[in-house]
Amino acid sequence: MPNSSEANRLYAGEGKLLTNYGWVQNTSNLSTVRDTVELVKEDGMNHNALMRAIRKQRIENGMSLNKWTWDARCRCKAVCATGMVVLDRRYNGYVLTDLGKELIASPKSEGIQNGKRALSSEEIEIFRRGVLTNPPVIRVLTLLNESRKSGKGAMTKYDVGAELGFVGDVGFTHYDAEFVVASNKSFNDMEGDSDKWARTIISWLKQIGWVIDGEKVNCCGKQLQSYTTKIVVDRVLQYTAKSTIKYIPIEMLCSDHHPFTHLIQRRRAAILEKLENVPYMGKIELVESIASQGIEIDEQQVDFDIINLQQAGIAIFKEQSYYRLVDKIILDKPIMLEENEYERINEIEKLIEEKVTIYNGSIPSRIVADLIRYGYDGRNSSTLFEMTVNTMFKFLGYESEHHGEGKGRVADVISKYRSHLYAKSYGIIIDAKAYEKYNFPVSDIRKMKEYITLHGEKLLEEKIPRHVFAFVSIDFTNEESALSEIARDTAVNGTSITVDTLLKLGEMVTKQEKNIGDIYDWYNTNKRFAIA
Repeated sequence: MPNSSEANRLYAGEGKLLTNYGWVQNTSNLSTVRDTVELVKEDGMNHNALMRAIRKQRIENGMSLNKWTWDARCRCKAVCATGMVVLDRRYNGYVLTDLGKELIASPKSEGIQNGKRALSSEEIEIFRRGVLTNPPVIRVLTLLNESRKSGKGAMTKYDVGAELGFVGDVGFTHYDAEFVVASNKSFNDMEGDSDKWARTIISWLKQIGWVIDGEKVNCCGKQLQSYTTKIVVDRVLQYTAKSTIKYIPIEMLCSDHHPFTHLIQRRRAAILEKLENVPYMGKIELVESIASQGIEIDEQQVDFDIINLQQAGIAIFKEQSYYRLVDKIILDKPIMLEENEYERINEIEKLIEEKVTIYNGSIPSRIVADLIRYGYDGRNSSTLFEMTVNTMFKFLGYESEHHGEGKGRVADVISKYRSHLYAKSYGIIIDAKAYEKYNFPVSDIRKMKEYITLHGEKLLEEKIPRHVFAFVSIDFTNEESALSEIARDTAVNGTSITVDTLLKLGEMVTKQEKNIGDIYDWYNTNKRFAIA
């Protein structure tokens, strides 16, 4: 562990992301997680900058700097594992999710519990939604709940740790409680890594009201606390958890202590990617498909990896020799570039420089840069693109909300213009597509029709009488036939908006050349959005 002056030097300037995310130990108090989320800037933050901000916060709170770097790294993982930030691999840092922004805006309680600030009811509700994006939390909650429902009763942290995480990975050690006693150690002083993950997650679940203490267990003459779920967790797991999109950084898929970390991460990521795109896949087909990518794999390794993915909390079902990924996931991987991609990336950087310069003084440069960067980045940055589109519509003056992350089958963004004249109010149902040229696949057309039915009713309930739909992307192909089909089947018109046009609109609104209250008809054409 570096000393204080050395740590300052190590975390100066820009830094890289950590080598493991998704698994957290010892940042067990959610009020500390809230404090850390508040340090993340609205437009994102490099890893080293967040480390330095945590150190400064510790000093301001009168905390010791002993082992501060270890605490700060745990906090960085915790804000990610609780759904409050996602990784920004372009900037080697963190970007607030909508939940993270909601948490910062929520009120704090004044109460103290176990020496820490207690959570307010608003914070509890936000953390409940956030932790369900983390598969290991689902795994722990499921183990505790199934044990209660089956009549086996409460479980200790060691019971949970025994069934949590990756078998055969030296970064996921586990001790039996009896072994701890036999080693003449206390339960507080001796834990395997999986037992630590279990303890931290159980603490989170207690703070949000889903887990309670069970009876203390007599283990070889020593008392060991056990835990169980409340009955309400039955519905949480049956409905809410299943509809929540799981955020999976590739670093979650294998510890950085494994001798073949990157190989295992890549192989497990390939399994998830293949299963994500089909209703189900046979084992042999899965092996052949992954092997064609140059990844060494056989049927036994597929079985082994899927067992481990299940123990990490990812819902994969096996039916005979077929596998089915039940969870909706966002798999976050480092951006791997082929040699010919460097030239393309350089072109994108030049485009960003050009547009930031053009719109300097009218649109915040970060919005301009992120719309272009994430828009060209495809699925690597789909969530970040959605969030940036939402930010842009807020900048235009709309009351806008990002729905696309962890909220089920809903539109990415809903933007509303409210006028004191009832008839002039309108809503926009937005699907943000991070594609260089989006071609309207049949499945997305069907989804937009569903979004219109769902959100159209809700907008009417909010006394917003008119609504349109819009796709936002870098560019489009075949849009008019797709837009016309959606309009024909829903009786709601819409448009497709390129990022370039959206930026031009932003400039016009900033210069007060146009008012969003007067441009409803521009969205209502079933053609590409055009500025009149």
